Amino acid sequence: MRALADRVVDDFVDNGRCDFVSEYAIPLATRAVETLLGDPTRDRVAAAAVANHDTVRDTVANLLGTAVRILAENPGFAEVLRHDRSLIDPFVEETLRFDGPTKVAFRIADRPTSIGNHDLAAGTVVMLGLAAANRDPRKFVDPSTFRLDRTNVGDHVSFGQGTRACTGAPLIRTAARVTLDRLLDRMRDIRIRERAHGPAGDRMYVYEPTFLLRGLVELHIEFTPVR
Repeated sequence: MRALADRVVDDFVDNGRCDFVSEYAIPLATRAVETLLGDPTRDRVAAAAVANHDTVRDTVANLLGTAVRILAENPGFAEVLRHDRSLIDPFVEETLRFDGPTKVAFRIADRPTSIGNHDLAAGTVVMLGLAAANRDPRKFVDPSTFRLDRTNVGDHVSFGQGTRACTGAPLIRTAARVTLDRLLDRMRDIRIRERAHGPAGDRMYVYEPTFLLRGLVELHIEFTPVR
């Protein structure tokens, strides 16, 4: 993963700017998933396998884009992580909780049950609001603030839980951890490009038009290459 990350960064780092989504997040996610899960264009064993391949790739790219957006918007975080790499893990987990790459998931009630005041018959399709659960104030103190010191940040449900948890979660987390580590080594003063997204306090970001996943269409950043 580190070698993949460096090869992708090599393509644009000397420019001092990039569209992080198209030039890094998508290429890195595609190469990482194909390396570990195989290329679905060569091995279409089942439609479900191909769909899982694409979902994991998109989830990787979406998480990377969000993590770097937060890092670029908050230079203090970048300096903290640069000097203490052990905080990359909680940064990734808080990113998953705060603005995760998956907004909803679906389940089927296998028996009659109740959710809140609603009775559900067996076979009912239930849409779970993962993003809403991750901002539940009954579970997370000050849920709308991004914090690196949450003791229960691992309780987020961005990948689901139990037997239906996302099987790609280890790969997705690894891609985010490696990406942040390598970017901090190879770039300084990572910032949002105002010509593309507007000044601080009045940003304009465009997200993919889907209710299932949350991912930036583009993320233009500027930085100082580390030579």
